[in-house]
Amino acid sequence: MGTPTLTKLPAFIHGGDYNPEQWSEDIWEEDIRLMKLAGVNAPTLCVFAWVALEPEEGRYDFTWLDTIIQKLTDNDISFVMATPSAATPQWMSQQYPETLRVRHDGVRHPHKVRVNYCLSSPVYKNAARKMAEALAKRYGNHPGLLLWHINNEYHNDCHCDICQNEFREWLKNRYQDLTTLNKAWWTRFWCHEYTNWEQIRSPQPWPHGEWSIQGLWLDWRRFTGEQHAKLWLNEAEVIKQHSPGIPLTHNMHALLNEELITQWKALSPHLDFVSWDNYPGYQDNNGDIQRAITCAFQHSVYRGLNNGRPYMMMESNPTAGPGTKQQRPGALRRTALQAIGHGSDSVMYFQWRNGRGEMEKFHGSMVEHRGDEHTRAFQEIARIGSELENIKEIIGSEIPSEIGIVFDQEIHWALELSTNARWDERDYIDSCMSHFAPFWSSGVNATVIPPEYDLSQYKIVVAPLLHLVTDAAAENLRRYVENGGCLILTYW
Repeated sequence: MGTPTLTKLPAFIHGGDYNPEQWSEDIWEEDIRLMKLAGVNAPTLCVFAWVALEPEEGRYDFTWLDTIIQKLTDNDISFVMATPSAATPQWMSQQYPETLRVRHDGVRHPHKVRVNYCLSSPVYKNAARKMAEALAKRYGNHPGLLLWHINNEYHNDCHCDICQNEFREWLKNRYQDLTTLNKAWWTRFWCHEYTNWEQIRSPQPWPHGEWSIQGLWLDWRRFTGEQHAKLWLNEAEVIKQHSPGIPLTHNMHALLNEELITQWKALSPHLDFVSWDNYPGYQDNNGDIQRAITCAFQHSVYRGLNNGRPYMMMESNPTAGPGTKQQRPGALRRTALQAIGHGSDSVMYFQWRNGRGEMEKFHGSMVEHRGDEHTRAFQEIARIGSELENIKEIIGSEIPSEIGIVFDQEIHWALELSTNARWDERDYIDSCMSHFAPFWSSGVNATVIPPEYDLSQYKIVVAPLLHLVTDAAAENLRRYVENGGCLILTYW
């Protein structure tokens, strides 16, 4: 996609996931009224709307979407268009069970939850691409369209035969021959040496299957990250053809969520700009300082992945999360302004309106179950909307930084997998944040960056626990020091 950029916006995007397909038209009219009261200027459409858009294979129905987009347009409300590829319809699972993921133990998932598709399935990829193309042809040049949001929170892997074959091909391209692979993975330990490519299968968690080869685990996670990037490109390429000039993104899961099993460094170079979903969970207690540091660190990671330029906060929690207390007064504003202060050009939420059923009916929402504006949360959201309008001259501002903190998910994985190292010496994320925190506490801005990124702007670069580096990263760090930079390293 080229260098990530976010076109200068006329206002901070203030909105969130909107699911009109779950409601009747009389509710739509009320939604428009409430959006105007809240200062919502760009709701996100269609995130989980695949079956509403394609009720059976090849038969598309955009009539309801045409109607809601027209209502938004008539009220001067723009929109973000998502592609619904994160949750496949029941008909696809029934007609093409091979599109469902396979667990590490070889059991194929039933149709369930979301993000349940095989990452290599030709059927899934073709259907997702056709859906993206249909949406782009119909709405790609609509004057109310601000940006494209492809899929939703990539995570998890698939262990089916197609993915196993794709993995072996990926390894062949990376290592060329088994001799090189065996040397890289140190497979003579415990007699793990591979003598045939077909012997290689994906790793499995202890105590199931092969869990002990660190190189296998690392490459499986790298491969999975590149699979996600390919899925994004599969849709992005066709959207670009029919919607030129409109930026495309993907909302990345919270960095510290261990279920990720993907790699944002593999995806971010393809995006027009980076965005992420932020759930800090402020509680007005002694733990909030650490929550603020953790949240700031993650904001800085995603700004770093966007080469220091503005990014977007695509989700945050407007009220109470599942099983948690209602947020205290001011917590929403704190979350919003922290994001703006770290470089976000948006304040967005999950979700617009509480659903009547299913597992997220008690998730946070801008419009709670009572369905009107007479709640504290709604009034706080409306005030935030007004504040964002009053500071729109800072949209697109870059945040100067003279401090770089090196962070790499691959180092985190490698240390996690170092089973005989002491736990207190290999907590990579905590170590990186402990070096980030003193700068943050002193009001000194630090940007968190992968080790291969341009370091020339930083006076100081801190690289904790640099246990795993590529040749390119090592050369980058060496060149930085030779050119007068100050590099701080720790053990390992």
